[in-house]
Amino acid sequence: LLGRMINLRSLITERINKIFRENIEFLFDRFECQDLCAIVELEKLLDVLKHSHELLSRDLSVDSFSLMLNEMQENISLVSFSSRLASQIWSEMQSDFLPNFILCNTTQRFIRSSKTIPVQKPSIPSAKPSFYCGTQVSILLLPFSIFIK
Repeated sequence: LLGRMINLRSLITERINKIFRENIEFLFDRFECQDLCAIVELEKLLDVLKHSHELLSRDLSVDSFSLMLNEMQENISLVSFSSRLASQIWSEMQSDFLPNFILCNTTQRFIRSSKTIPVQKPSIPSAKPSFYCGTQVSILLLPFSIFIK
Protein backbone atom coordinates (compact mmCIF):
# COMPACT_ATOMS: atom_id res chain seq x y z
CA LEU A 1 0.00 0.00 0.00
CA LEU A 2 2.90 2.35 0.48
CA GLY A 3 3.12 4.68 -2.50
CA ARG A 4 0.32 2.92 -4.40
CA MET A 5 -2.94 4.34 -5.62
CA ILE A 6 -5.88 1.99 -5.20
CA ASN A 7 -9.09 2.82 -7.01
CA LEU A 8 -11.48 1.89 -4.25
CA ARG A 9 -14.51 2.99 -6.26
CA SER A 10 -13.84 0.49 -9.05
CA LEU A 11 -13.20 -2.34 -6.58
CA ILE A 12 -16.46 -1.63 -4.77
CA THR A 13 -18.35 -1.32 -8.07
CA GLU A 14 -17.03 -4.71 -9.25
CA ARG A 15 -18.05 -6.34 -5.99
CA ILE A 16 -21.51 -4.74 -6.00
CA ASN A 17 -22.11 -5.86 -9.62
CA LYS A 18 -21.15 -9.41 -8.65
CA ILE A 19 -23.45 -9.35 -5.60
CA PHE A 20 -26.39 -8.09 -7.67
CA ARG A 21 -25.91 -10.88 -10.21
CA GLU A 22 -25.62 -13.50 -7.46
CA ASN A 23 -28.75 -12.15 -5.81
CA ILE A 24 -30.79 -12.24 -9.03
CA GLU A 25 -29.52 -15.77 -9.70
CA PHE A 26 -30.57 -16.83 -6.20
CA LEU A 27 -34.04 -15.32 -6.63
CA PHE A 28 -34.57 -17.21 -9.89
CA ASP A 29 -33.27 -20.46 -8.37
CA ARG A 30 -35.63 -19.96 -5.44
CA PHE A 31 -38.58 -19.34 -7.76
CA GLU A 32 -37.77 -22.43 -9.83
CA CYS A 33 -38.02 -24.60 -6.70
CA GLN A 34 -41.49 -23.35 -5.77
CA ASP A 35 -44.90 -23.38 -7.38
CA LEU A 36 -46.36 -20.67 -9.58
CA CYS A 37 -47.80 -18.79 -6.60
CA ALA A 38 -44.24 -17.74 -5.70
CA ILE A 39 -44.26 -15.30 -8.64
CA VAL A 40 -45.63 -12.63 -6.29
CA GLU A 41 -42.70 -13.13 -3.92
CA LEU A 42 -40.27 -13.00 -6.84
CA GLU A 43 -41.78 -9.75 -8.09
CA LYS A 44 -41.56 -8.09 -4.67
CA LEU A 45 -37.98 -9.25 -4.05
CA LEU A 46 -36.93 -8.03 -7.50
CA ASP A 47 -38.57 -4.68 -6.69
CA VAL A 48 -36.51 -4.46 -3.49
CA LEU A 49 -33.37 -5.32 -5.45
CA LYS A 50 -34.18 -2.76 -8.15
CA HIS A 51 -34.72 -0.06 -5.54
CA SER A 52 -31.38 -0.96 -3.92
CA HIS A 53 -29.77 -0.70 -7.34
CA GLU A 54 -31.26 2.76 -7.89
CA LEU A 55 -29.92 3.96 -4.55
CA LEU A 56 -26.43 2.56 -5.17
CA SER A 57 -26.28 3.91 -8.74
CA ARG A 58 -26.37 7.43 -7.40
CA ASP A 59 -22.82 7.07 -6.09
CA LEU A 60 -21.40 4.08 -8.00
CA SER A 61 -21.33 3.37 -11.72
CA VAL A 62 -22.90 -0.09 -11.50
CA ASP A 63 -24.24 -1.93 -14.54
CA SER A 64 -27.84 -1.22 -15.46
CA PHE A 65 -30.41 -3.35 -13.66
CA SER A 66 -32.13 -4.39 -16.89
CA LEU A 67 -28.81 -5.64 -18.31
CA MET A 68 -28.12 -7.73 -15.20
CA LEU A 69 -31.69 -9.05 -15.18
CA ASN A 70 -31.48 -10.03 -18.86
CA GLU A 71 -28.14 -11.75 -18.29
CA MET A 72 -29.55 -13.82 -15.44
CA GLN A 73 -32.70 -14.63 -17.43
CA GLU A 74 -30.43 -15.81 -20.26
CA ASN A 75 -32.25 -13.83 -22.93
CA ILE A 76 -29.63 -11.40 -24.17
CA SER A 77 -28.71 -13.25 -27.35
CA LEU A 78 -30.47 -12.72 -30.65
CA VAL A 79 -31.54 -16.37 -30.91
CA SER A 80 -33.17 -16.68 -27.49
CA PHE A 81 -36.92 -16.66 -27.92
CA SER A 82 -37.88 -17.24 -24.31
CA SER A 83 -36.30 -16.28 -21.06
CA ARG A 84 -35.53 -18.48 -18.10
CA LEU A 85 -38.49 -16.97 -16.26
CA ALA A 86 -40.93 -17.50 -19.14
CA SER A 87 -39.80 -21.12 -19.54
CA GLN A 88 -40.31 -21.77 -15.83
CA ILE A 89 -43.78 -20.20 -15.86
CA TRP A 90 -44.79 -22.24 -18.91
CA SER A 91 -43.49 -25.42 -17.28
CA GLU A 92 -45.39 -24.66 -14.05
CA MET A 93 -48.58 -23.98 -16.01
CA GLN A 94 -48.34 -27.39 -17.67
CA SER A 95 -47.21 -29.50 -14.75
CA ASP A 96 -48.92 -27.91 -11.74
CA PHE A 97 -51.43 -25.16 -12.48
CA LEU A 98 -53.61 -26.67 -15.23
CA PRO A 99 -53.94 -30.16 -13.68
CA ASN A 100 -54.29 -29.05 -10.04
CA PHE A 101 -56.27 -25.80 -9.96
CA ILE A 102 -59.95 -25.14 -10.58
CA LEU A 103 -61.84 -21.89 -11.07
CA CYS A 104 -64.25 -21.07 -8.25
CA ASN A 105 -67.19 -19.24 -9.87
CA THR A 106 -68.37 -17.54 -6.70
CA THR A 107 -65.04 -15.87 -5.91
CA GLN A 108 -63.76 -15.73 -9.51
CA ARG A 109 -60.32 -17.05 -8.58
CA PHE A 110 -58.34 -20.22 -8.99
CA ILE A 111 -58.05 -22.55 -6.01
CA ARG A 112 -56.07 -25.74 -5.56
CA SER A 113 -58.16 -28.85 -6.10
CA SER A 114 -58.57 -31.42 -3.32
CA LYS A 115 -57.30 -34.09 -5.73
CA THR A 116 -53.84 -32.88 -6.67
CA ILE A 117 -51.13 -34.58 -8.63
CA PRO A 118 -47.87 -34.26 -6.67
CA VAL A 119 -45.05 -32.51 -8.50
CA GLN A 120 -41.44 -33.33 -7.64
CA LYS A 121 -39.30 -30.22 -7.14
CA PRO A 122 -35.77 -29.63 -5.89
CA SER A 123 -35.33 -28.22 -2.41
CA ILE A 124 -35.37 -24.45 -1.96
CA PRO A 125 -31.82 -23.06 -1.95
CA SER A 126 -30.61 -21.31 1.15
CA ALA A 127 -28.71 -18.04 1.09
CA LYS A 128 -27.60 -15.25 3.30
CA PRO A 129 -30.52 -13.37 4.87
CA SER A 130 -29.34 -10.20 3.11
CA PHE A 131 -30.33 -11.78 -0.23
CA TYR A 132 -34.01 -11.59 0.77
CA CYS A 133 -34.55 -7.97 1.76
CA GLY A 134 -31.13 -6.45 2.35
CA THR A 135 -29.49 -5.22 5.53
CA GLN A 136 -29.18 -2.02 7.47
CA VAL A 137 -25.50 -1.67 6.48
CA SER A 138 -26.25 0.87 3.74
CA ILE A 139 -27.96 3.13 6.26
CA LEU A 140 -25.00 2.85 8.61
CA LEU A 141 -22.49 3.60 5.84
CA LEU A 142 -24.39 6.57 4.40
CA PRO A 143 -22.40 9.21 6.37
CA PHE A 144 -19.15 7.73 5.02
CA SER A 145 -20.21 7.83 1.35
CA ILE A 146 -18.39 11.13 0.86
CA PHE A 147 -15.07 9.29 1.21
CA ILE A 148 -15.82 6.86 -1.63
CA LYS A 149 -16.02 9.51 -4.37
